[in-house]
Amino acid sequence: MTIEIMETGPMASIQDLGRKGFERFGVPPSGPMDRFSFMAANLLVGNPVDLAELEISLMPLRLCCWQDGLAALCGRGFELYKNGIKQPTWTAVSFRYGDELFLPSVSSGWAVLAFSGGVIVPEVLGSKATYARAGIGGINGKNLQAGDLFVTGTPPSDSIFYAGASLPDENIPEYRDSIKIGVVLGPHLEFFSEESISLFTSTTYRVSLDSDRMGYRLTGETLPLLKPADILSEGLVMGAIQVSSSGQPMVMLADRPATGGYARIGTVISADLPLLVQSIPGETKIQFVPVDVETAQKKYKQQIKTLLNAVTIPTWNLLTAFSGALD
Repeated sequence: MTIEIMETGPMASIQDLGRKGFERFGVPPSGPMDRFSFMAANLLVGNPVDLAELEISLMPLRLCCWQDGLAALCGRGFELYKNGIKQPTWTAVSFRYGDELFLPSVSSGWAVLAFSGGVIVPEVLGSKATYARAGIGGINGKNLQAGDLFVTGTPPSDSIFYAGASLPDENIPEYRDSIKIGVVLGPHLEFFSEESISLFTSTTYRVSLDSDRMGYRLTGETLPLLKPADILSEGLVMGAIQVSSSGQPMVMLADRPATGGYARIGTVISADLPLLVQSIPGETKIQFVPVDVETAQKKYKQQIKTLLNAVTIPTWNLLTAFSGALD
């Protein structure tokens, strides 16, 4: 039950939903950049939402499958081919022993490839997530390289019926050239004048090319500060927006440091993080819209509830399963 990496770039890694409980020791949680796509891909192949998957960005990925199974590609920036034939994304695709899966990069973005049974590698500090800066997680603490081999777990007994399962179009994120991102303002608003806060919520930002899994630097209007931006270091959550003395915001993401020493003007709401993460550097226009905590929580809960009920299993598979139960 083995998958072999034949070709890959420097930004492919194994991730699960992240390393929990170790930020107090300075260890980032890591995990997927796009949690929505990650959970969707697992659900499509019949897995629990937290099993480890492959995450890729920018460069192509080619694999050889020395087993039978199911795979699902979700996210942005990649297409999926099986033995040279294009396959649908956001859909569970079956493969057989000896099949080749090729994922060419077609644009900027982050994609996840899930396998039925999940990717099996040793846990480090309770997680399989790769944090390459510290050399932990994944395969030997490194991002994926050509020649790497990994195994997948035993798929759930009913996973074969997920072949062809898909996420309806209305549930797939709409990646647009211009997006509005919800943000809860604070906690350091005393560093910013009303004019500066107004500027933050009216400016059109773009993601800088100088960005990575740690965080996205934003280019746009400089935000004036009432006092030096340096603060005593505090814990950071995914989506926290720090503003340094340069006046340019930076959104902290999956590989963010455990603490940060700059004033935070706000935090991107969890439901909108996937859209922000999938912004094309230098192109996607981003505007931040203030929302309250209650609205942010309701939107995220509804997003997850909808996702958990959205996977559509083909009727013929359900009929096959039902017929088998009667034998």
